Formats: sequence, structure tokens, C-alpha cells
Amino acid sequence: MKAIEHLWVFSLEFLRNPTKLEESMYFHSLNRMEKTLARDLIRNLLFIEMTGENFIRKFRKFPCEFRALFITGSFEILFAEKITTPEIISPLLGIVDRYSYAPAWKKILHGALGNISRKRRQILQDSYPLAVRFSYPQPVFEVLKNSLPSHLLEESLSSMHHPLPGLGFLYNPYLLHPRDMEKFLKEHDCQFWQSPFHTYYIHVKKGTDYLLNSSWLEEGKIYVQDMSMAVLARKMATQLARSRRILDYCAAPGGKTIALAGELYPENPLFVCHDVDEHRLQLLRENLQCRPWINAIIITSSPCQVEGELPASDFRSFLERNDIPRALRGKILRVRGWEDSCSHCFDTVLVDAPCSGLGTIHKYPEIKYLFQEDASFIRSQYELLKKAKEFVKMSGILYYITCTLNKRENEELVSSFLKQELAQGSSWTPLKMDSEDFLRIIPSRQMPSGGFLAGMCREQERSVKRI
Repeated sequence: MKAIEHLWVFSLEFLRNPTKLEESMYFHSLNRMEKTLARDLIRNLLFIEMTGENFIRKFRKFPCEFRALFITGSFEILFAEKITTPEIISPLLGIVDRYSYAPAWKKILHGALGNISRKRRQILQDSYPLAVRFSYPQPVFEVLKNSLPSHLLEESLSSMHHPLPGLGFLYNPYLLHPRDMEKFLKEHDCQFWQSPFHTYYIHVKKGTDYLLNSSWLEEGKIYVQDMSMAVLARKMATQLARSRRILDYCAAPGGKTIALAGELYPENPLFVCHDVDEHRLQLLRENLQCRPWINAIIITSSPCQVEGELPASDFRSFLERNDIPRALRGKILRVRGWEDSCSHCFDTVLVDAPCSGLGTIHKYPEIKYLFQEDASFIRSQYELLKKAKEFVKMSGILYYITCTLNKRENEELVSSFLKQELAQGSSWTPLKMDSEDFLRIIPSRQMPSGGFLAGMCREQERSVKRI
């Protein structure tokens, strides 16, 4: 069967070169069903490899081609349950013949997969360590074990391993009335539920295509988003009632700006959306162009393709007026030297730092196999936060946001930043997030994504320039 062969090629490619699925050319060639199967396979990869070691002697010493055949067959038998075992084994044996692999492979595969089929229930019901049961490599498991509350660890790992089917949609109630949203979903017989964490967040389990193909998406009335980011935006909005100028320093692809602008609507603060990655800037542009109600400008200082140049003096003038000409909204503009001319002039600065993404494993299971806790990476996050703080005015707020669960990238980094700033004569007061100085979203059954938010208010600074 073609689907099984496609899954085998995908498995082989991943074993040879583990990478983000969105960067895999072969992954993009798969149809929607095959992509779902591919993600589920990666989600269970370590468990399947452990099964291989139990059923095949010296399993890991076999070539990648053989292991990919076994992994594909075992996944279909243990987790897919779409076709019978003979229908799974037959095309895999055919691949051995077609590519002239060792004839002995056929006997080993047939015997091992047959045994797995017969013992399927026992294999799935046996007791395993958490890291094996949910297919977490030991280094990643240790980071999560040390970062999450012990009494929530199993639920969090399970929630990321068994994500909610469907998609989550955030909508703006000023542009789309909740009654109209509910009516639309019921008319199209969609299965959905209202988030208990956010009034205007709907998770659609069945019928997502109706919303994805609706005019509401093109008109910017709805936005596909993880619930955790919607919750973080709502928390920020409660603290930003008087913010007139907001810098989203790592803005692309635009989720934070869209969520926060929706929370603050109909207030119309100015959003300056900055990024340096060309591909992500294009996504940011697409997302903002269909939302003209957001008072935003896209800027970069990187040598990428732009739609215009803007002198730093003009840019500063727009900031002083707190308004952007409509002709410039939604366009990518290069503003040379804006960092020097805009020191200490934003009410709020958001730093959504590049991170390990351990809070997005429910969507991107390959992250488990790509994770490396690199001191230089954490140092770059710290330097980014230090650079961004220069744009915060007196009594302004600096937010540090990540989609990881790693304490070293979150609480420990913020704590180190605050101590260093205090030692240098600057004073930042952490904003209270419920009962703590930060908000940490721990994955759960109703919200399988994780995230982190810390807010700091600038209390004093030497030689502050204002506009």
C-alpha cells in the first residue's frame, strides 16, 4: 500500500537526519492523513524502538533502512489499527525485494511483526517508566522532571503525548459576536467546546475546515492559536490599560500582536512589530494585512527583502504621534538605526525569545529528539532580553515570554537578569502573576500547550531619555 511505503520513506529520512518536520521536503509531500500518521509515529518513536530491542536481537545495530521498516510496521500494528496485520507486513516485505535488501530481513520482519501483532494488548498494557511510555529521550525527560511539579508530571507528559484533536480558534468579540460563532458551528454540525480559560477561545474537534475556509479567517476575525498564548495575552492585557506604544521585539509570525490587540480592542495602541527572519516576516505581513484594525507597523534592520525604507527620524515621528499612515500598515519596512533613536520610548516591550519549544511538543513531537540544552543558546536569550530592555521607558513594562517548560530558559534566566540589573544600578519590579512573580502554563488535558510569562516594571534608570 502506498501509504505504508510513504510512511517508511518518512521514517527513514527522520532516522538519517532528525529535523523539524516543517523543514522536511518529504513531509510536505505527504497528504493530510499521512502527515497525521507521520506525527503520531514520531510521537511514539522511542517506545517503538524499545519494542524493537525486545523482539529483535541487536536491533539498533541494523541499518536505518531495516529499522525504518520495523518502526513503520510496528507503528501501524500498535497505534494505527486501520488495516490488518497481513496488509501491513506484505508491502514492507515487498520493499525489501524492490530495493534488493538482504533476504534475511524478510524473515526477521515477518517473525517480529507477527509476534507484536499477537502480543499487542500485552505490549500496550505493560507498565513502563514514564520516559518510555510517552517516548521521551532521557535528557528531555530529566529537564521536564526538574521543571514541572512532581504531582503534575505524568498528566503533563500524557497531555502532550495525547493532544486534543482539532484546532483552537481565538476570535475578537467586537468583530464577531459569540452568538454568531456558536450559530455557525452548530449549523455546520461541528464538534466544539468553549475554553474554560478564555471567554473567546473555541476548540473545534470536528469541522475545522468550515472555519478555515470561511471568510472570517481572511477578514481577520478569527485566528488559529494555541490556548496558552491566548491566556498569556489576556494576562498581559489586564496590566496594559495605559500602554500607548508597544514593541513586539520578536514579533513574527504575529500571534502575540494579534492576541494582545484583540484583548485591548477597541483601544488602539500602536504596535511596532520587529523581526529579522525573512520567511517569518512574510508570515507576519500576511497576518497583519487582513487585520487593518490593528494599528501596527512592521520593521526590520536585517538585510532581507523589504517593501520600503523608512528614515529613523520619520519612524520616531510616527511614534510621537502614536499613529502609522495607512499606506505603511502591513508592509515590511527597513528602518536603519531605529534602535539608537528609540531608546527608552516604549510603554511596553514584548520579548518572545527563541527557545527550545518544549511547551509545543503536542504539535511538534520531533522537538523531543532535537532538544539540546546549550549554554550558549540560553546566553543568547539573556542577551536578547538585555537588548530589549533598552527600549522600555520609565515605569514601562518588559515582558519575557517563551513556549518552553525549561526552568533554565524561564525562571532562572529572569532571576539572573533581575539580579544583574540591580547590581548595575537599575531597578525592575516583577509584576505579580496570580500568587507568583511569573505565570507558568503547565500542559493539561484541556490545554496541552505550555508557556511562560514574566513581567517587569522599570522603576529607575540612569540617564533616561524620553519622548
